[in-house]
Amino acid sequence: MPHGTEQVKITRAIPVRIALGEIQRQFIDQLINELINLYRNKKQRKVIVIYGQKRAGKSSILYHVQQRLQEEN
Repeated sequence: MPHGTEQVKITRAIPVRIALGEIQRQFIDQLINELINLYRNKKQRKVIVIYGQKRAGKSSILYHVQQRLQEEN
């Protein structure tokens, strides 16, 4: 392997589908909470990859994670 690179194993994929409605809002809130919990777990820091179709809401999810973390501090 080239210097500075390491192999990453994907252990779990969480599909993200942004749509209107209460069930979807609950799913998005649950996803944001899970991302925040993964970020806080300093003993097991992991690489998190968010991928999906164009305009699916990937950046919006990260924006809301950032906003909640800033509100807590």
